[in-house]
Amino acid sequence: MPQRPMRRRAPLWAGSAWTGPRRPAVARPAPPARAQRGRRLRSGAGPAARAACAVAVALLLAAGALAARPQPAAAESGEAAGEAAAATTLHPGWNMVAWLGPGAEATELFDAIPELEIAFAWDGPSQRYRRLSRESAPRSGLTWLTPGMGLWLRLGGDAAVEWT
Repeated sequence: MPQRPMRRRAPLWAGSAWTGPRRPAVARPAPPARAQRGRRLRSGAGPAARAACAVAVALLLAAGALAARPQPAAAESGEAAGEAAAATTLHPGWNMVAWLGPGAEATELFDAIPELEIAFAWDGPSQRYRRLSRESAPRSGLTWLTPGMGLWLRLGGDAAVEWT
């Protein structure tokens, strides 16, 4: 049986050079007439009108900043006006929470949450997690809670726990 000569195939990229992103054709405005080239067209607004616009924009920005400012939460009926507490439901297993109270000893977590087995917090300067368990010595691990600190808490048990 006679062999057919092998046809050489072109590589996949041959003939398909990338020409860049395709942009839709946009109608461009005609260039200004020769007499207008190089001249700045006047809008008719004088310095007083520009100043009034600047004041209006500043007032709008200030109103928007005041409207976007968070308002304090309303107090519960049994609490004082400045002592609104946020309740968090913790489930068995791992929970990611934030410490919202004032600075405190980390061992207070175990007093507040009896089902707590272990707690972790990220220590940015040393680039590692600090841990605290009921059995660990608090001197080398997580010792202090600061406001806004993120915590990983592992709870034992079978039921969810309310934490305030």
